[in-house]
Amino acid sequence: MSKVLFATSMDPFHLGHLNTALQFQRQHEQVVVGLGVNPSKKGFFSDEDRLHLARISLPEEIEVVSYTGTTIEFARSIGANILGRGLRTGHDLNYEAELQYQNEALAAEKGYQIDTFYVLATSNIVISSSKVRELISLRIGKKALEKYLTESAAEWIVNTYYKRKKND
Repeated sequence: MSKVLFATSMDPFHLGHLNTALQFQRQHEQVVVGLGVNPSKKGFFSDEDRLHLARISLPEEIEVVSYTGTTIEFARSIGANILGRGLRTGHDLNYEAELQYQNEALAAEKGYQIDTFYVLATSNIVISSSKVRELISLRIGKKALEKYLTESAAEWIVNTYYKRKKND
């Protein structure tokens, strides 16, 4: 059985992440989207909000979980035999090649073998989490957000997140 771990910061989870996860789902039996939590880093969104946005954006069959520690250790703990990664540009490929080399070294050290499976972005290649965060900081409306997020995520941002930040 092929089980893919698509580990990403999801800050926030956007349409590019969704398309990547759906491509993995078409190719593999089980997909887990993992939010790596680093206690020493503060994200734009809280860990709970990032998980919520991913969960309301993905089909129910795709599990969304958070984890601490290395991605390799987490993949092993859930029985994932493939790391799923998405590529938009050649710049992504350079970064991902370094990450794959690092992950293979960590896995070998633990006596674990894991493959990396890449999918190319077929749409939404201009979407990045940093661009989405910038637009959310500008408090753009729901219709504009739907170019970057699912309808349910855009609605949550406008109706919950913006209101919460107004009170902060």
